[in-house]
Amino acid sequence: MNAVFKVQIKFAMLSIRKRNGYFGSRYNNVCLVLNGDTENQMKTNTPAGFDNDQSPFITWYKPTLDVRTVELVFRDNQVAQIADLKIFFQSE
Repeated sequence: MNAVFKVQIKFAMLSIRKRNGYFGSRYNNVCLVLNGDTENQMKTNTPAGFDNDQSPFITWYKPTLDVRTVELVFRDNQVAQIADLKIFFQSE
């Protein structure tokens, strides 16, 4: 998933709702990349998301100024399993 904004934003967080059932364990190594900066990407560390959290949501909280692109990358080459996705930000 790749979102490109027309103007720079103040990024706050990105949240997805996981799919139910069998698909609920396909979230290891899912990375949030801002402005193409893979050196500072934020990635999940377990199949359920962060630290085996069993909640229906995964949230990447990374307040950042001057963001133009927001990317969510499934690095394990699995099909993305996203029931809902929201990007929280403010215009600059």
